[in-house]
Amino acid sequence: PVVFAHWGGHSCGEEVIRTLCGTPAYFDVSYGYGVMARTTALEILDKHGPDKLLFGTDSPWHTPSMELSMQSTLGLSDEDKEKINYKNAAKLLDLGL
Repeated sequence: PVVFAHWGGHSCGEEVIRTLCGTPAYFDVSYGYGVMARTTALEILDKHGPDKLLFGTDSPWHTPSMELSMQSTLGLSDEDKEKINYKNAAKLLDLGL
C-alpha cells in the first residue's frame, strides 16, 4: 500500500478529495489539519474513512500533543481515534494487535 503524508497532500485538500479519497491509499494525519480547513478534514474523513488514516506528527513542526488536540476537535468516536492512533498502523504493518 501507498501512504501519503499530510492528509494526502499538504495544502491539497480539494485535490485529495477529488483524486485520492476512496482509493486503497493510506494518509497520515501529520501537519495537515492544522493548515487545512476543518471542513476539508471532515470531508476527507467522510469520503476516505478513518480506516485508512494513520497518526503522525511531522515533528518538530507539530508535536504529538498538538496533533491529538486538533484531532479532538473533529468529533471522532473513541473507536475511530483508536484506529487512527494505532490500530490502522498495526494492521498495515501486520503486528497482530
